[in-house]
Amino acid sequence: MPVNVYLDTQDFSRLADAAAGRGEPDHAVVLQELLRLKASGAADFIYSSVHLSELLQYEGGGRELTLRKARMVKQLAGERALMNPTRLIAWEVARVAAELGLAPPAKSPSSPIMNGHGWHPGGFDLLFDIGSLKAARDEALEHELRQLSASAGAVINRKLRRRAKSEANRMRLTSLPDSAFDALVAKYPFPREIFTRTLARYFDGKISREEASAALLREMGDPEQFVIWYFELQTHSRDFPGWFRQAGEVLASALADLRRNLEPYAELPGAAEKYADLVSEAAVKLPRRLAQDASDEAAEFGVSSEVFASIVEAPELLTNAPFFRRLRALLSDYIHQHSVFRQQARKPQRGDGGDLFHSLALPYCDLWRGDAYFAGLVRTHSLPGDAEVVPRLIDLPAAIEARAL
Repeated sequence: MPVNVYLDTQDFSRLADAAAGRGEPDHAVVLQELLRLKASGAADFIYSSVHLSELLQYEGGGRELTLRKARMVKQLAGERALMNPTRLIAWEVARVAAELGLAPPAKSPSSPIMNGHGWHPGGFDLLFDIGSLKAARDEALEHELRQLSASAGAVINRKLRRRAKSEANRMRLTSLPDSAFDALVAKYPFPREIFTRTLARYFDGKISREEASAALLREMGDPEQFVIWYFELQTHSRDFPGWFRQAGEVLASALADLRRNLEPYAELPGAAEKYADLVSEAAVKLPRRLAQDASDEAAEFGVSSEVFASIVEAPELLTNAPFFRRLRALLSDYIHQHSVFRQQARKPQRGDGGDLFHSLALPYCDLWRGDAYFAGLVRTHSLPGDAEVVPRLIDLPAAIEARAL
């Protein structure tokens, strides 16, 4: 079995630089080794929406740099992606529900590592408005039917209708006016040929609506195509690249407020104990809030909203989900390390939120990379079945080969 490897976002950046002849010479050697291990089947790489959020943030002149990083993600990981964090949390809670007998056996994937660029949230239906296309298709069919009837001098019968449908099938999507695609393109502005290629198969009955939507998502999910679409084609909100970064900023702001509010009372008797109680409460509240945000994705995995809520609101049940145990332990230590009660408290970083989400991959890979601070935090709070944390990028090829033996 290949060794599953989850890289740090900076690793993809360093390797992209190496591929362009920039950066550290050692990284060029590492890249060649990783590509060799991938080609031999010894290693598989995984990427996630957190990587995309942190990588795909170009503005103006940074286009080529960002595309180079996106291509490196694609070159190493291919289409293998970890579920979006909220979908992953819903998947874990669904498995807990099944294990506790609160729901039928989860109708979910056996692994949260998805092929087909499955990093996006679940429940997407990109065919949200195909009414105009259906109407245009039906109009094309009727037009072809009338033409065939007139040319044959015959009444419209079943045989003639089948022939007309066959003729209309061949021309309907490529000859439809652009206005027929307006509703789709307004929300998901893929090049028109992507729609015609996928929807032709859907209209012909060769694939289901769900399969057609999944095919369009794969087009959007490709890291390189996504960055082009996201920054150059779509004109709606661009919150995605900053979402995980903003999570870190919110966390840093909350810690700063906590320090500021507690500083006047730091020397009072019992202040440290009270602070410890607040930390324990926050370390439960934050992961639970994430689970609440994931509730919309529960239906995909066969869990009712009532059962999902009953698990989320009961820490003694939610602790069966790996994400909750991990984030509770990491957050508790993380908040303590930024405490007013520490003489040399660490200053929160903008990327800390993303690093917390990267940790969700630990049960589902064999080797995991993170920055120096979070790698140390993760090692301190490792759980049974967690991936091995590889301290340095240059150590990764040897770690893969040791696992692959």
